[in-house]
Amino acid sequence: MKILHSTTENTWYSIEKVELTPEQLELLNSGTLEEREEISAIIKVGITKTPTKKDSDLAKSLYNANKPTGTFTLIMASINIEDSTGFINYRAEEEHKQLSF
Repeated sequence: MKILHSTTENTWYSIEKVELTPEQLELLNSGTLEEREEISAIIKVGITKTPTKKDSDLAKSLYNANKPTGTFTLIMASINIEDSTGFINYRAEEEHKQLSF
């Protein structure tokens, strides 16, 4: 399943699973503060990926076809580009709303 996310219109990213070694897991659970921070940095770098241009263009197209009309502030959009479904969380008229498609 390929899901792309955006918190800024037309800027997309994917969140990938990060595999840690048993040693890294042990350090994360019981290492020193410095060791835990080092493992956290590895996770942060590995978790967010830039999608291909093709995937990003498809997400933009799906978003633009389904985004709310009128004035709104995007909170987060999440789009499954494999089956063209997703949701858009946004604020309009000082209310939080969600649009699913």
